Amino acid sequence: MIHRLLIALCFSPVLGFGQNLVPNPSFEDTIPGNTDWQNSLQYACENWQTPGPGTTDYFNNLNYLCPNCASLIQVPRTGNAYAGIYTYSVTWAGREIITVRLLDTLTAGKKYCVEYYVSRLDSCLFANNSIGAYFSQAMPTNSNSVIGLAAQVQYSGPLLDDDDGWMRVSGEFIASGDEEYLTIANFHPDSSTDTVRVNGYPNWDISYYFIDDVSVTLCEDSIPLPIDPRLTIPNIFTPNGDGVNDLFAVHAVGMKNYHCQIFDRWGVKVFETASPGTSWDGMSTSGQPCMAGVYYYAISAEGEDSKTYERKGFLQLTR
Repeated sequence: MIHRLLIALCFSPVLGFGQNLVPNPSFEDTIPGNTDWQNSLQYACENWQTPGPGTTDYFNNLNYLCPNCASLIQVPRTGNAYAGIYTYSVTWAGREIITVRLLDTLTAGKKYCVEYYVSRLDSCLFANNSIGAYFSQAMPTNSNSVIGLAAQVQYSGPLLDDDDGWMRVSGEFIASGDEEYLTIANFHPDSSTDTVRVNGYPNWDISYYFIDDVSVTLCEDSIPLPIDPRLTIPNIFTPNGDGVNDLFAVHAVGMKNYHCQIFDRWGVKVFETASPGTSWDGMSTSGQPCMAGVYYYAISAEGEDSKTYERKGFLQLTR
């Protein structure tokens, strides 16, 4: 059985893996003393911001609803609260957005999973699918500055027309590094916003969506690097002195900055080389024959295309 330390070499844990990086993800935490529903998200809800122009609405149970807003009420997906934004308007070309500073900056090369839920306001005349999540190092200066930005996670499914339940929007992306803010909005200009007319009040010529349960999690710690067919690695060798398959020899053609390490099942390094022409003869770094069994290798190199190639895996030593 492979020792659990060897497993740890292959699947090293990362602090925060799978944890939600969005503070106040369901909009439940409020700022005490605010009972005004209009323009109130950034004034009544902890952590979330709404750069103007435009307003972004906040709904928490019935405490933050205006007296004449019964038609706006939606049952929250979880808890008691949710946000609401315009995503399209016939008469106004601006945008409403919600922005939050993440609990930690994103790491370059890591894969992140994004998820949130939306529900269409049944009073509005339009539904669309032009909603996305944009990650940036700085918070947008105003809501209209997001028009034309390329959201890393852009919804592209059917029109979001459900006004009874909550529709899941999700996706994943590879971080460029140091992204610290998440913004949810319609980033498309009106000319490229895919809309459809639905039943609603005659003068509500908008698309409007409630938003709840926002999450950003590290969903893949390391991204597989390209594999070059010129890097060939055996999975078994027999260093018994019979002259047949006595060496663990990696076939590396057109590679530079080569580095190979081999570990035993307890995580002890038994071999290391920076030369692709150097093979392992089954001896430890102290010059003793290694026991038969399973070993773990980690190989990295730079190809002629200047890309980094990395291989990790197991090999069998048989005597």
